[in-house]
Amino acid sequence: MKTGKSIIWGIVLVVVGVLLGLKSLDIVDINIFFDGWWTLFIIVPSFIRLFTDDDKTGSILFLIVGILLLLAAQDLISYKMFGKLIFPLIIIMIGLSLLFKNMFNKTINRKIEKLNSTKESKEEYSAIFSGQDINLDKVEFNGTTVNAIFGGAKLDLRNAIIKDDVVITGKAIFGGIDIYTPDDVNVQIKSNSVFGGVDNKNKNSDKKHTIYIDATCVFGGIDVK
Repeated sequence: MKTGKSIIWGIVLVVVGVLLGLKSLDIVDINIFFDGWWTLFIIVPSFIRLFTDDDKTGSILFLIVGILLLLAAQDLISYKMFGKLIFPLIIIMIGLSLLFKNMFNKTINRKIEKLNSTKESKEEYSAIFSGQDINLDKVEFNGTTVNAIFGGAKLDLRNAIIKDDVVITGKAIFGGIDIYTPDDVNVQIKSNSVFGGVDNKNKNSDKKHTIYIDATCVFGGIDVK
């Protein structure tokens, strides 16, 4: 994930550097500070995140917002029109996100539902306006729920004992959750996110068990390491 971001940012910077060099040599005439140039700080990162993030809802929304702001700055649409469009756009993006995720994640959804129905009640941890460090060293792990609301939580499973597939339900609302997983498990993500998402650095392969992460992120994020 991090390598992909570095490559894309590298390409962007090389292109910008080449264009600036050509302008300095008077080979091309490029006006860097055109009307609405500042919207590129929204458009470019959002475009890059489309190729690097698992959850693309927020990236698509910010990309569209950036493009609309650029059009307004160029007087192609009015800022009043932008104001009228932004709220319906957010509602539409949330709805489409929920529809498509339910369509394409049917297998993961069924697996999570089955595991949740067969497992006994799970431990639950919450970090609300605070931080919590959960270290399950040499403890048999059967799944859990972690909530971070205006706070941060760290769940360390690197030395946990995992004998079967398990589910972690994570809610990051204006907060963040870091999940450290063992090397011998796969990780599958189900994400319902608005202005947030899940960054999964676990490399899936032919491993014995799977950790399913049922994530809800609202202005927050979950990092799987």
